[in-house]
Amino acid sequence: MGALVEGFGVGREVYVRAKDVATGEITLSQPLYNAAGSQSYTFTRTKYMLDFSGFTRINGFNIDSVQFLGERRGCGVLLPPDGIWWIVRNCWFTQTGVRGITSPGDACQGITIDQCEFLASDADELVQNRTSVGFNTNKNDAKIRDNRSINLRHFGVIGGNGNLVLGNHFWQLDTASEGERTAGLILTDKRSKTTITGNYIDNQFIEFSNEYQNDGAASSGELFGRVSIVGNVFTGTQVPNWFRFIVIAPKGSGHRLSGISVVGNTFQLFGGAWIDRVEAVDTSEGSLDFSATENLVWEGNSYGFVNISTASPALLEVSQGAANASWTVDTAGKLPFGGYALGVDGVTAHGPLLNGSGAVATVSSWVETQQGAGQDRVDLRWTEPVRGTVQLKVRVDRPDA
Repeated sequence: MGALVEGFGVGREVYVRAKDVATGEITLSQPLYNAAGSQSYTFTRTKYMLDFSGFTRINGFNIDSVQFLGERRGCGVLLPPDGIWWIVRNCWFTQTGVRGITSPGDACQGITIDQCEFLASDADELVQNRTSVGFNTNKNDAKIRDNRSINLRHFGVIGGNGNLVLGNHFWQLDTASEGERTAGLILTDKRSKTTITGNYIDNQFIEFSNEYQNDGAASSGELFGRVSIVGNVFTGTQVPNWFRFIVIAPKGSGHRLSGISVVGNTFQLFGGAWIDRVEAVDTSEGSLDFSATENLVWEGNSYGFVNISTASPALLEVSQGAANASWTVDTAGKLPFGGYALGVDGVTAHGPLLNGSGAVATVSSWVETQQGAGQDRVDLRWTEPVRGTVQLKVRVDRPDA
């Protein structure tokens, strides 16, 4: 009970929830997403200072103002397999081995983790060699508020949906000049219905995944999203230019994006660091269908030392020096995740549009979307050749189906 399970096709923070010695069967906390029919697994059982795995179910348990001193050996709290409404607040998890709060089952339903500090026991390692995790959840309705996480590999791995992640500060650094960085927060339910607001995310990133859902083989039409990322401060120092603050890592092909809002955040690099953009898709184990993106809003964000300022709708200005009936509008990589140009919110002329003779033209226009090899270009068509300057807003999404 409570052993960490590792192997090919096993998501992060998957544990043994129950075992039946008579039948030789174990029950895991989450399904496997792409495991072979026969393979080897690694089971690692660490020791916890508060170990509730011997209980069947505990409801409404409160841990308040406790300092867990792990001395790099003892982990913090292991929840029971079942329960609801646990509260952990005003606690310090100081070098608590490799785990702070671990849920091997469903006792994390509705868990509240408030005003706690997680201090890594492996902070002297390079980031990519660290194994420490602050907490994990499997069930819905977690409230993670006003915590501080220092130098852990992952602050939290969140399963289930209906989560509130508010006002936390999590960061990591090491001695490398342009070091590897890992996800501070991992959402493992692709329809996670989660709000991430007012956090300070420093040298770590947010990752969306579907590693707890066995739908990777034929997932055409499945949704990835229902997430709001609002009013956070993202900071990076000593990071390579390929570092990203928001990463989607699909397992399997054919996934589509629906219901993602990234609004009013600050993305700032310091110490001479520059990055190309703030978001990416990890295609090592899957891909997205950008032709079906719905309800994706990315606006009102600010960027410092970032080459491409992502936006959707992306406000673009295009000027044509010679009269032409077709104008090419290049989004220049501004659309989120390198998605397709699926729509245009409007075209506004800045000054008169002139025809080939230099006279003011009265014309109408239409757009042709998904142009170019990357389908991220728009062709603006006119009823007669004109020149001038217009502004338009290009969208990475289409109306909801």
